Amino acid sequence: MDLQQSYAISTALIFIALSLVFFRRRISTLLTLSEHRPEESPYGSTAQAPSFSLQRAFASFQAYPNVVASEVTSYYSKFNSLRGGHRRVALELDYPSKIEALRKCNAVNSDLTRGICEMARKEFPELTSMNTKSLPIDIARVRESLKHLVRDWSVEGARERRIIFEPILAQLENIPESERASCRVLVPGAGLGRLAWEVCTRGFDTTSCELSFYMNLSLRFLLSPSHTTTTFQHRVSPYSHWWSHQRSNANTFREIEIPDVLPRRQPNWTILETDFLGLSPPSSPFSDQQPFVGYDFIVTLYFIDTASNIITY
Repeated sequence: MDLQQSYAISTALIFIALSLVFFRRRISTLLTLSEHRPEESPYGSTAQAPSFSLQRAFASFQAYPNVVASEVTSYYSKFNSLRGGHRRVALELDYPSKIEALRKCNAVNSDLTRGICEMARKEFPELTSMNTKSLPIDIARVRESLKHLVRDWSVEGARERRIIFEPILAQLENIPESERASCRVLVPGAGLGRLAWEVCTRGFDTTSCELSFYMNLSLRFLLSPSHTTTTFQHRVSPYSHWWSHQRSNANTFREIEIPDVLPRRQPNWTILETDFLGLSPPSSPFSDQQPFVGYDFIVTLYFIDTASNIITY
């Protein structure tokens, strides 16, 4: 065996030895991780209640004005750092006016989030003394709720609602009006509540259920006679933070008025701010022998796709 062959064999043996060490360590790490991995919740994604809690949602709405103001400051800072040809191109594109449009939209949205926080403090007095600085915030969910306000409670959202609501409402309207008061309809994952409101105004005994207080606080704001007194009272600019896939700046920064109707709590509308998976079937008011009778209809729009395990639903 010459020196070159010996060197090649030695190199191969060293490589094999190092590979075995690596895989051994890798397998050991995976075993360790699997031993300490927390058990998955049997309830699926809706079990992540702390992420949607009243306290975290309130802290996020409260933080929104400062967070979006700092984003505008960052945009201006980046623009001011441009030099030479880059700055000239930005000026030709009138980039500063785009940042200014964002600032104005943020001011509109901030007025709305401040109103939601004011309402929340009145309806949940414990929030007044709560230290929100220690809580994690989720501005993305605040922005999601702003979009849902448009989809559920604006003229602009009417077309989308018509497409997805009408097949459901048409099915329910097959029930004679004289029988609807005793017909129980559950709307889980009700979001901003427009579909549940449409069902209850048709005379059904309606229960809506929503876990997320980002949605619940926004709906409470619209239902509050103190904070929403007329149609088209509030303005929202829900698309201003998303600059991709927009046809124009006007489309990006447009303001939308809400609500298109004036929603109010109704005697036949039960609003549950809790996890669907924790609900108990409603009891029968007519029979002690059959205490639980359940619902006649379950409307699962916006809801089925939230399950990490559909069987739990």
